[in-house]
Amino acid sequence: MSLYHLYSSGISMLPQMQHKAIHLSFALALTYFLYPAVAGKKDKIPWYDFVFIGLSIVIGAYITLDYFNIVYRLGDPKTMDIILGGQ
Repeated sequence: MSLYHLYSSGISMLPQMQHKAIHLSFALALTYFLYPAVAGKKDKIPWYDFVFIGLSIVIGAYITLDYFNIVYRLGDPKTMDIILGGQ
């Protein structure tokens, strides 16, 4: 995460929406790794936390990779936009 932020602040900045999606995906994945859903079991990460980590990465990747299409169809979302937006 820190390498991405160093790259984006010094070399090449992505559009704001893509930058925020990548940052949020990193932050959510780290949160699920550091704070498992079951209190008191910090040495083992439950399987469903890995599901949430995967969903966080998928949603961030979708916004980052499909950015221009999302912007151009503003106000007319596809089914995938609604599904991933509801997560």
